[in-house]
Amino acid sequence: VAIIGTDVPWLARESVLEAFAALDRADLVLGPSADGGYYLLAIARPRPELFEGVAWGSALVLAATLQRAEALDLRVKQLATLPDIDTLEDVHAAWDRLRPLLTAHADLLRRLAPS
Repeated sequence: VAIIGTDVPWLARESVLEAFAALDRADLVLGPSADGGYYLLAIARPRPELFEGVAWGSALVLAATLQRAEALDLRVKQLATLPDIDTLEDVHAAWDRLRPLLTAHADLLRRLAPS
């Protein structure tokens, strides 16, 4: 199974496919985000203990998850680090990359906007 964040608009389909393929050799695949979390988590089988005691929403989420994975003797694969969009400052910092995405989907965004 894989879980992806919705706040990384440039996450490519190929990266998700890479994560699934990596599960043939790894127990856990993480896509690190630049803020210390992760935008993707794929795992070969349920391991709820991997998530116990993690300070969610902090800059230490990735590091804590990696420590837990090491303690559980899991084979880990990390994908490329990507920035995510959590704050208005993140939007400003990524605006040059976001603008083309918004322009390409302008009609859809207008249809979804509240009347």
